[in-house]
Amino acid sequence: MNFAGFLEQRRKNLNLSTVKAHYEELGGFEKLGITVRHFQQISSGARPPTDRFLAVLLGQIGANEKKVAVLAYFHSTLEKCPDERSALLEYLEQYLFPAMDQEKKSIWQDSRQRQMMFSEEQLKYLASNAEALRLHQRISLFDRVEKEGCRVPAATQERMADLDLIRIDEKELLPSTDLYRIPTFENSGPRAVALGTDYILKFLDIFVSREGSPRQELHCTMQLIDEAHLPRIIEQVRNLKHWIQSLSSSTQSEKAVRIPLLFAGLAKGLDKRELS
Repeated sequence: MNFAGFLEQRRKNLNLSTVKAHYEELGGFEKLGITVRHFQQISSGARPPTDRFLAVLLGQIGANEKKVAVLAYFHSTLEKCPDERSALLEYLEQYLFPAMDQEKKSIWQDSRQRQMMFSEEQLKYLASNAEALRLHQRISLFDRVEKEGCRVPAATQERMADLDLIRIDEKELLPSTDLYRIPTFENSGPRAVALGTDYILKFLDIFVSREGSPRQELHCTMQLIDEAHLPRIIEQVRNLKHWIQSLSSSTQSEKAVRIPLLFAGLAKGLDKRELS
């Protein structure tokens, strides 16, 4: 889709009857810095968009429209350079993540959030007790669970409290901190990292829908690649995790419908001996 096509599709999606109405919806001259005539020429394809116009437009449109706008911009501005355009658009399609509106700071970036690194004892217990792991996640995600309606045995609850995984008051089970972090090889020793891996694998064992689900994506590929690609692949998995984390907010909007989400990413370059 070229840029004129993007603007036309956007106008139709908003049920705006004229290009002038679209111009005014975007803030007119005050926001866009161009006249309505100039905007009409860009919208018809008679005049190419400028980089400044794209930058201004991205500040006025919705987050879910930004990736399409960027792709459409380069589709139009590089129209006379098809080879360069093809390579650039292919790159952007693969590596440009869709933007998301983020009204609040991610909880992982919020310095007010109390954080705890899982201990080896905590990880070992949770990875060996699916009932406790489910309860711990429910309390962590929703801040509290009523004791009266909790079906997890009292002995399990008390053991979790002894391990500082939860707090128990008169009527509720509460999280022991705001955020829990899993040890990684960058910040912990081999034994702690191994227990953290067991903990992650337990998540997959419990929550993966083995028969499939429209709310789940599960894929696997094993292939030969140029080793030079491995750092980029690992970087992309890491970036995807950070992007997903950025969608979490410490303050929930009344309009939002929040659901628990499980993401687990794995990319590993293998040694031939691992296939023996």
